[in-house]
Parts: sequence; structure tokens; C-alpha cells
Amino acid sequence: MLNLNIIIGSTRPGRAADHVAPWIAGLAKEHPAFTVEVLDLRDWPLPFFAETYQTIGDPQHPAYSDPIVRRWNQRIAEGDAYLFITPEYNHSVPGVLKNAIDSVFASLPSATSRRPSSATAAASPPGSGPSSTSPTSPSRRRWSRCAAPC
Repeated sequence: MLNLNIIIGSTRPGRAADHVAPWIAGLAKEHPAFTVEVLDLRDWPLPFFAETYQTIGDPQHPAYSDPIVRRWNQRIAEGDAYLFITPEYNHSVPGVLKNAIDSVFASLPSATSRRPSSATAAASPPGSGPSSTSPTSPSRRRWSRCAAPC
């Protein structure tokens, strides 16, 4: 079975993802090919990105500057596929999601290599969200470059 990580990319009160994520996760759990884990960024109080090659140490076994960043990287590495549920903020992804993606910079190529990723917009009003889920979004390009099959 494939481990699908569903990453909720907003931490705002009243977010649309609170309505969308349970529905999507429920559908995914019904599919026999997946085990599903929802990674809600509300549960991951990651510090502002501050990693350097010095703070990660050995690239094969990164130490990172904060234990929660290490756990986040491990959790992302355990995924076989990724689905981002995110609103659009200022024609991009929310800062908290960008920070979470940046926090896996050292393990991103190995953690997501040849693993599929996709995104769905959970936003209000209707019609908002396309820029955050577009393959041309800078954060999505970075992830997709590593996740797209070669």
C-alpha cells in the first residue's frame, strides 16, 4: 500500500480546509491502494526556516537545528505520495505552507524523488485558489521538480 500524505496548508481559524480535508481523506481511505495520513500544519509548529548546510550536518542523516524540524522531515520522507490542500494567499501558497516546504530542503530530493504530488485549492470565495495550486507556483515548481517522474 502507498502512504498518502495529505498536507493541510493553512492554519487560519475558519479555514475552508476544515470542510474539505475530512471529505478528501475519507475518499482516499476508501481506496484500497492507500494508507492515509493527514498532516495538519496546525499540529506542526515549525520555526521560521533557518536551516543551513551547517545546521543539518551530515546530508545522509541530517540533524537539523530543531527536533520538530527533524520529525517533520522524517514524516515527509515516509510518504509515497502527497496531496496539498491549500488556500491562495496573494497569488501563492500561505506562508506556513511555504515554510513547511522550505523546512524539508535537505531531504526534499531524496524524500520526494519520483513520488507524485498534487494540490487542491480550499478557498473562499469560489474561484480563488488557482494560483496556489498551479504547477507554475514557485513552491509547487520546487516540489514538482523533485516529485515528477523522470
